[in-house]
Amino acid sequence: KKIEFLGPYTAQQIGVNRHLGQLNNVQENIHQVQLTSVSPNNIKNYVGQHSDVLDVIRVWDWEAAFAKLKPEIGLIPYVDFEDNDILRFNNTLYWTASMKPILPTSVSLENRWYNEHLVYTHVPNGFLTLEATDGQIVDSSEFFQQREIYYGEGGLFEQTWSGYPNSRGSTSAELG
Repeated sequence: KKIEFLGPYTAQQIGVNRHLGQLNNVQENIHQVQLTSVSPNNIKNYVGQHSDVLDVIRVWDWEAAFAKLKPEIGLIPYVDFEDNDILRFNNTLYWTASMKPILPTSVSLENRWYNEHLVYTHVPNGFLTLEATDGQIVDSSEFFQQREIYYGEGGLFEQTWSGYPNSRGSTSAELG
């Protein structure tokens, strides 16, 4: 009996949701996908004809982008990657990697708090950017005006805060 009682209300809910979601306006396209071989002599022509699709395919994945951006850090011993994400700017996909400072092993346990909060607080140019379609490294300052990353995008920022005392004026104990 409960199903008979709730049936009209359920049908009404489905009808309202279909209307609100504009499901009646959805157009269904059926594509017949067939593999066609391209002769080696015609590859350049084929790529040119389909450049509208091939130019926007994300070729670089997370691991490849990470491996390409890793040498950009160079030999800086107190910097490492925190995270790398894909972002879209002007209809172009970019892999962006945020960096974090690392405490040197020479910092003693009793000086750890001071160094985490007042010395090793940020990475001066904390973002690196790679275009996801062609793998070219892009200057991050085109997208990010402020590139100083304090304790990375996540990770340490959740565990440690960093501070800049107002009383020290223009002198800074921070690296960089």
